[in-house]
Amino acid sequence: MDLIWIIIILIILFVELPWNGPHIQKYSLHNYLNNAIIKTKHGYLDIPLDKEICYENLAIIHNVFAKHDIFCWLSEGTALGFTRENDFITHDDDVDLGIYEKDKEKFINCLDTLKKYGFEIAEIMNNNNFYAIIRKGEKVDIDITGPNHNCISCSKAWSREPCEKIIPYLKFDKKEIRGKIYNLPKIPYLEFLYGKDWKIPKRSKVI
Repeated sequence: MDLIWIIIILIILFVELPWNGPHIQKYSLHNYLNNAIIKTKHGYLDIPLDKEICYENLAIIHNVFAKHDIFCWLSEGTALGFTRENDFITHDDDVDLGIYEKDKEKFINCLDTLKKYGFEIAEIMNNNNFYAIIRKGEKVDIDITGPNHNCISCSKAWSREPCEKIIPYLKFDKKEIRGKIYNLPKIPYLEFLYGKDWKIPKRSKVI
């Protein structure tokens, strides 16, 4: 009986299961737990990001998205870090990217390509408009932004609110990061999310 339970637990942890939603993807509880571990080590244990892996992950996604003609931008804490410090924020817990809803199908179609580079789907939420993918122990959150649905990062309270609140602030400059050009939201975006004092680091504030 003990062996049967061990087999069942291994299946639950490692076998990929279909995600119940309009875009059928696969995930495993193992990946979901990895996501929780990443959040815990950065958010609660105060272990800093492995920035070199974050740079690798960002560059891979940049290349894949470019090949699939997906417009993306640095968002939330990643946008804050590269505007304020020209780097990832050491005590952030992930890399944040945004894409428009019009590119959602192209993004879904490129997930298999990202998997070939070592990315795994760790979490899908918000009616399939938020994806967390992980590679080498670091996480990338991808918010899909468009009208008539909610965005996770649209308020200072970090609740799910209509994307229409943040869309007006999505005006971009170009930012070169290790030889690649990224779209970086302009200052009003940061002021909307973090307030007029966005330049002042706040370790206790969610990023």
